[in-house]
Amino acid sequence: MIMAKLDAEGQLERLMKAYEEEATDSVFTDEAEEEPQYPFYTEGSKTLLDASIDIAKYSLVRAALRFQRAQRRKDDPDEDIDTEIMGHRNREEFQLKAFGTKRRGRSIWSH
Repeated sequence: MIMAKLDAEGQLERLMKAYEEEATDSVFTDEAEEEPQYPFYTEGSKTLLDASIDIAKYSLVRAALRFQRAQRRKDDPDEDIDTEIMGHRNREEFQLKAFGTKRRGRSIWSH
């Protein structure tokens, strides 16, 4: 549809010509840049290397624990500690609200 509209307006030929010129320009520039690109880095000290290794070990242990916790949650949804805590919190709030409604005919929590 777009191609037909461009062709009807005479712009398709100009667009194709510009595309061909751009493609040939990129071929010439690619051939001129045949030097291999090497990554640039500065080698750090032994202390920096040791610190990086310690951080990686710590991170791997933490990641393994997170993975195990996720596996347990997937296998047994009742194992989800966060959900269990929220359930206890909701029950406590319900009990407090129920307690508040028995006093003077209205809740102490509502204004």
